[in-house]
Amino acid sequence: MRKILLYALTVYKKLPGQSVTSAAIKTYSILIAMVLLYLPCLCHAGKSITIATLEWEPYIGTRLENQGFMAQITRIAFKSQGYDVQYVFLPWKRAVVMAEAGIYDGYFPAYWARRRLKKSIFTDAIIAGTIGFFKKKSDTIVFTDLKDLKPYRIGVVRGYINTVEFDAADYLTKEEAVSDLQNLQKLAGNRVDLIVCDRFVEQYLVKHYLPDLASRIEFMKPALQVKNLYICISKKAENAQKKVAVFNKGLQQIKKQGIFNKIAHRYGFGEPVSHPWSHKESR
Repeated sequence: MRKILLYALTVYKKLPGQSVTSAAIKTYSILIAMVLLYLPCLCHAGKSITIATLEWEPYIGTRLENQGFMAQITRIAFKSQGYDVQYVFLPWKRAVVMAEAGIYDGYFPAYWARRRLKKSIFTDAIIAGTIGFFKKKSDTIVFTDLKDLKPYRIGVVRGYINTVEFDAADYLTKEEAVSDLQNLQKLAGNRVDLIVCDRFVEQYLVKHYLPDLASRIEFMKPALQVKNLYICISKKAENAQKKVAVFNKGLQQIKKQGIFNKIAHRYGFGEPVSHPWSHKESR
């Protein structure tokens, strides 16, 4: 469209003082008609949003129906307010960095973190998930305090925020992976002793990619935390605060209409809830 406008302007500048043929007039008329045809698109071009995200099944992923629960909820919530959404799938750390730099409007699904407030604005919470440790059933590892886990290698995903206490526990041995699936594979191969993972994520990945692991690993109690998931809109995004308000309004609307729970059931989340914000989430 931009090229059409520039070309039309070039033709227009050449018209004065020159012999104008009927062919030139016809060409220019066609160009003007094309500009007028696409003018409505230009007027609505600003009502769109691009969100950086990651492969994080079952919440979101390119292999899932409509790219997954989080993608579909976000898409419908924005659509109810007249916005279109595009998703860009990247490694998580890159998604965060690029969105915070203003290359994309925002990123998700994200846990709340105080340090993110400097560059991002959080929407209302969409859903909550339980995170904790997973271990092999054959290992007799127990803990009541994080310090009990000092002897063990713990798999984490690069760039993920977990909990305040765990992330600050530099006395623990943490080994990074690029994904939760890779961490599960490392746990199966005895390359780590424990991994940190969301329960929904672990159940889905094991069922669909590592079924032989289902009878060999287990969730450790107590859970680390039940964590809300949000969209982070970059403060460098155009009309950032408005985009947050638009999403929040759309989310409340589809919840009142029962659309939210219908989608949640379709994706196997039952009737998910978000939990009240607590200071334990802050850092």
